Amino acid sequence: MGAHRRCRPGAQQAVAPQSWVRERRLPPAVLDVMAPWEPMRGLQAIWAFPTRNRTFTMALLLAAAVRAITMVAFRPALWFGGDSASYLAVALRLQPDVSRVSGYGLMLYLLRPLHSVIVVTAVQHLMGLLIGIAIYLLLHERYGLPAWGATLAAVPVLFDAYQIELEHEVLSDVLFEFLIMAALFAALWWRRERPFWADVTAGALLALAGLVRPIGLPLLALYLCYLLFRRVRWWVLCATIVAAALPIAAYASWFNTNYQKIALTRSEGIFLWSRTMSFANCAALKPPADEAVLCPPAVSPRLAASSYIWVPESPLKNIAGPRFSATVCRFHARLSACHLPTRHAARAHPAHRPCGDRAFLARRRDPAPARLGWPGAAALGHRGRPVVRAGGDGRL
Repeated sequence: MGAHRRCRPGAQQAVAPQSWVRERRLPPAVLDVMAPWEPMRGLQAIWAFPTRNRTFTMALLLAAAVRAITMVAFRPALWFGGDSASYLAVALRLQPDVSRVSGYGLMLYLLRPLHSVIVVTAVQHLMGLLIGIAIYLLLHERYGLPAWGATLAAVPVLFDAYQIELEHEVLSDVLFEFLIMAALFAALWWRRERPFWADVTAGALLALAGLVRPIGLPLLALYLCYLLFRRVRWWVLCATIVAAALPIAAYASWFNTNYQKIALTRSEGIFLWSRTMSFANCAALKPPADEAVLCPPAVSPRLAASSYIWVPESPLKNIAGPRFSATVCRFHARLSACHLPTRHAARAHPAHRPCGDRAFLARRRDPAPARLGWPGAAALGHRGRPVVRAGGDGRL
């Protein structure tokens, strides 16, 4: 009789809500309604999370308080020179930047109807907190690390000063971190039999991360190798490849529409050239006269490699045309091939309008940005000197 009573469905439904009350601390009437609905158990777990994870909850609340103080003290955001200006230009003009991938600019475009930079920083601070939560959940809930250990692992993301600074800047770093962490969460949450959509989602998120910062593309390749190592079903692997290829192909098509080149950027020649400036010896190489103008200045010590792109004393001023035009990029690639033992093919493409840093604003002197939606966007300035004048409410 006792065994028969334990097997009856009615008995199970009568016992389960009582255990939920004891464990989750929800009212019995609410639990009676939630019991038949499996998705509601996720909401129930969220409700019970603070009481079951007090150490991490205290750390999370303190991290949120630090971010709130940062938003009040540094309104509306921290502006990082030409990088922030170029991302904002993508959001205003909906045109890809040639010097860097513009996935972050597309996120700004989605937030553009709100007309507030404060909203941008608030979203990025929320991303930082969600990264910390994901780290804690993976280590504690799925891999059994003690609560204090998982909390300690999340502390660098929650409290690192540089991390909070990045979250408050108009830069792509935090979005990249968030997409990478979301992909890892989808790939690692199921330890044994994971649903196929988790593998596909992880691949798509890594592809999107590659459109925010190109370093995400090698991570996507490593993830596909990981799927091969796991010997997933062939159709799951194919679906993951398709899901990852679609956003990359769409971005390349968008870039080709604007610049008649199937690529993600058009700056590889310039950046490769700048890397050679810290050690290039033109006295030994004896480049042709038209290439010698790009040799590093005869000063000691030399500048950091990346500085040769942006400083006013850069040899780029000796080349006619916009900084990231196709002609200039081809010229840099040819010189870089002499300095580095690598095959760097240079293809001829017609010069197009510049974009990126100070050059992207030099192409026009009309107030077109002001007509594109963000009030005061004309304050980006002319001749490539981005000036942001934001009110106390963070509106541009």
